[in-house]
Amino acid sequence: MAIKTSKKDPKSMDELVEQFEDSLVPFKQGDTIEVVVRSASTRKILADVAGLATGIIPEQEFSFDTSELKEGDKVNVFVLSAENDDGYVILSHKRANREALWQTLEDKSKSGEIMTVKVAGANRGGLLVEAGGIDGFIPVSQLSSQHYPRVQSGSSSEIARRLQEMVGQMLKVKVLSVDKNANKLIFSEKMTQGLLSETAAETVKIGDVLEGIVTGIVPFGVFINAGGVEGLVHISEISWDRVVNINTVYQVGQKIKVKVIQIDGNRVSFSVKRLQPDPWIRAYEQYKPGTIVEGEVTRITNFGAFVKLSEHVAGLCHLSQLGENIQDPNKVVRVGEKYPFRLINIEPATHRCSLQLDLGATSKEPANKPKAKVAKKVEAKQEDVAPPKKEEKKVKKKTEQKVTKKKAEKKTVAKKSKKTTAK
Repeated sequence: MAIKTSKKDPKSMDELVEQFEDSLVPFKQGDTIEVVVRSASTRKILADVAGLATGIIPEQEFSFDTSELKEGDKVNVFVLSAENDDGYVILSHKRANREALWQTLEDKSKSGEIMTVKVAGANRGGLLVEAGGIDGFIPVSQLSSQHYPRVQSGSSSEIARRLQEMVGQMLKVKVLSVDKNANKLIFSEKMTQGLLSETAAETVKIGDVLEGIVTGIVPFGVFINAGGVEGLVHISEISWDRVVNINTVYQVGQKIKVKVIQIDGNRVSFSVKRLQPDPWIRAYEQYKPGTIVEGEVTRITNFGAFVKLSEHVAGLCHLSQLGENIQDPNKVVRVGEKYPFRLINIEPATHRCSLQLDLGATSKEPANKPKAKVAKKVEAKQEDVAPPKKEEKKVKKKTEQKVTKKKAEKKTVAKKSKKTTAK
């Protein structure tokens, strides 16, 4: 019976011996192993590798003072090369430490353990940091409220300048993301630092109303310090109306009242708008489906018109609800004009309202409304059937004038005939 061989099967005795010898070696390139120091100098370290070979750690692969080593000490190393031309196994203590650190970072990422890093540089996007020989990054969004560059103007150069001032500082962080293969390491500072003191954490609760001072303005919200409790008012929690530019609403140093709406660990979220009743609840009680309401068109899009019903309540009149076969909302309604709308549906929970244009509910008509065009067509058809009333009056008057003239002519003829008979 023939024995099948694969491409990996040895074809000669030399290959067989080589394969056998390789199977006896308990390490290969890329492994992290433990070796025993034979001798150490400032230039190199010689070590016993598994009792099978002699390894060498070159000077550039040291990560410690070799004077501290003595014969018999055990050291963890990374196998750079299984054997060089001189028969030595090339080892690296520095690389072994790096591999161990990556593993430590992965473990800390899972456990959420806090560690300390040093700020080595900065750019507009965040801070460059060093963690035990591995470079990492802290994005601006992951900085604590203490270090966040609150630049009111939003100037990127000013943000970069403030971040540059932090170079050399030591920061406490948590590992946000770690990818050894991609050599990518992301840290977060804000995940380590709470915004509530221990005392405040015991006293502040959801629903509390506090008076605070605006300490910083960012594109996504406003930072508030209320009696030592620092938190964020998100842009969506500033007003029941849509806020486009926060700088037009608040200034740094301004005093405002806020309501605690969320406490996540040591971080707190505030709201300003929730100090006032939700206008949509009142609108839901006031407006019922089918109700005719007057609304002002505030914005026109290709899919319909946005309509303001009250100071804080607005809805959408979809293109399909502006009339039959309407392709362009601008031909039916105008921005700034008020029209009657029928309420289709109102959802206070989602702050949504659906409307239908109802021109029959009032005498006020929008420009270029479809009904006017229909009326003109009807009038045009009537012209073919009968003359307008004005023309009827003219014809009648002419007819009366002719009758009067004929009567006068008859009277004149009668008088002449009487005179002739008398003679």
